[in-house]
Amino acid sequence: MKFKNNSFLFLFFLFSFTLQAQPFCVGVDLNATETPVAYAPASGTTSLVLTDEGNVHRLDGVGSSWWSRNYNTPQATIQTDIIEVFNGNFMLMSQNGILTEIEPFSGNVINTLPWEDDPNLEDERLKTIIQTSDSGFVLCGSARKRFSATTDMYIVKLKPSGGLEWAKLLGGEGNEDATHVIETANGVLVVAGFTESFGAGSRDVYAGIFTLAGGLITTRTFGDASANITTGLIETNSGFLISTRQELLRINGAGNLTNVLTWTGFTAAGLVPRAPRFVLFGEVPNGTDANIGVVLFNGSAQVIAAQQLGTADPEIRPMRGTLLTSNEFAFTALRPGSGASPQRSVAVTKLDGGGLSCCGSPFSFTPVPGIFTQDTGGVLTDIITQQRNPVSTNTNLTPVINDLCFVPRLAVNDATETGLENMIQMHPNPANDWLLITLEIADQPATIVIVDAKGRTVLRQRAEQKNTQIDVSTLANGYYTVRIEHAADVVHQSLVVQH
Repeated sequence: MKFKNNSFLFLFFLFSFTLQAQPFCVGVDLNATETPVAYAPASGTTSLVLTDEGNVHRLDGVGSSWWSRNYNTPQATIQTDIIEVFNGNFMLMSQNGILTEIEPFSGNVINTLPWEDDPNLEDERLKTIIQTSDSGFVLCGSARKRFSATTDMYIVKLKPSGGLEWAKLLGGEGNEDATHVIETANGVLVVAGFTESFGAGSRDVYAGIFTLAGGLITTRTFGDASANITTGLIETNSGFLISTRQELLRINGAGNLTNVLTWTGFTAAGLVPRAPRFVLFGEVPNGTDANIGVVLFNGSAQVIAAQQLGTADPEIRPMRGTLLTSNEFAFTALRPGSGASPQRSVAVTKLDGGGLSCCGSPFSFTPVPGIFTQDTGGVLTDIITQQRNPVSTNTNLTPVINDLCFVPRLAVNDATETGLENMIQMHPNPANDWLLITLEIADQPATIVIVDAKGRTVLRQRAEQKNTQIDVSTLANGYYTVRIEHAADVVHQSLVVQH
C-alpha cells in the first residue's frame, strides 16, 4: 500500500522485562514516506524492516539503524517479504517471486535465485516466504490462470539453490489467496488464507495441508455467515492455531476443527508464538480511534493478560508480528492519521514473553466458545500439467495485508504451562559449535532433548548441574526444538544452528 502524502515516520521500541530491568523507549527516524510491509527477526537481537519503497532497514537491539539499502530493480519493483535463512544471510522476495540473497553485515546483494514461472499464469502476487527443513523455500500468494477471471492460492516450492521443484494452484470458482504458511515439526506444510468459493460466508478461512514433496493431504474451509480471513497461523504440539479478526481456531494435525474462541471489542491482526505461550495482537476501540491490543495466552488458550498500548491518538492498525528471540516478541503498527495535514507514523513494539503487567493498561478481553462450520471442499489444480477454464466474472483481487510475515518453526505447548520456563537460559542462539543451557533448578536433574524440523530426536543429554554445555557441531544448519524435561514439567525452546 503506497501513501502519496509526506508524513513523519516514527519508530519506537518498548522493552519490558520481568526481572530487574525496567521498560524504556528509543526513537529512530527512518524515512518520512515509507510504510513497512514486512518485519522479521535476524541474528542476535537485531531485526529487519522491509518497506513499500523496497528499502530494508536492519535495526539493532535498541532500535538504532545498522544499515539501510534499497533493493528495487526494473524486474522486482514491489518487495513483499524478507527472512533470515539457515546460512545467516537474508532472502528478500518480490511480489513476482524474484529472490535476492543479501549479505547480513553490509546489506550487499550476493545473488538472485533463479526459477522459471509457469507462462500460463498471470497476476502472480506472492506475499510470504519460508525456508523449509530441506533448505529449500516455499512461496505463497495468489495467481490467475490465463483467460480466468479469478485467482487461486498459489504455492511454489523451490530447491535450495533456486529452480522450481513444484508449484500448485488451490481453489474453486471464486477468488482464493494464500497469506500464511508454516512447516510443522513432522515436515508437513500448512497453507492458510481465504476462499470465496467454499464455506458459509462471503469469505472464509481456507487451509491446505501438503507434504513437502507437494502431495495434497487435505483441504479445509472454516467459517460462518460473516467474512472470515486468516490473520495468523502458528503450530502447536497437536496441530495448529489460526486466528481471524474475531476468532481463534484450534485445529488438529488431521485438519479437523477442535475448538473455537470468539470475542467482541477486539480485532485480531496476527499471532506470535512464544512457547509454551502465544500472543494475539490487534486493535482495541478507543472512542473514535483505536489502540494496540496485546493478549497473552497460555498453551491451553487461557488468557493470562490483556493490555492496550497507546492513548487517544489517531487510529492505530497493527500489521505484522514476529518472535525476535525465545523470550521477546514484537509487532509493527501503522497510524494513518487524519485531517487536513495527516501525520502517519509506524510503531514497532518489543515486549518480553513473560507478562504484560508493566506495559500499557489492561482491557477487557473475554473469549467465549464459538460456533463454526468446516468442510472439505476444494479442487487441486497442478499448474504444470493442467489448464483451468474461466468460471466466474468476479474480479475482486484485494489482497489480505494482515498476515504474519515470519513464523519460526516453534511449537506452542498444549499442556498447561508452569514456571519452569523462567528458570532456563540458553545461549548462544543461533549456535555454532556448542550450546550452553543454564537451569536454575535446585532438586533432581533434568533431561535435554533436541528435535529437528522433521520431529526426529537428534540429541538427548542429562543435565545434572546448573550449567550444561552441549556439542551441536555435528548438527546440520536449521531450526530445532529444545525440549527440557524436569519431573512432570516440559518446556520447549527454539534453537537455530548456523555453522
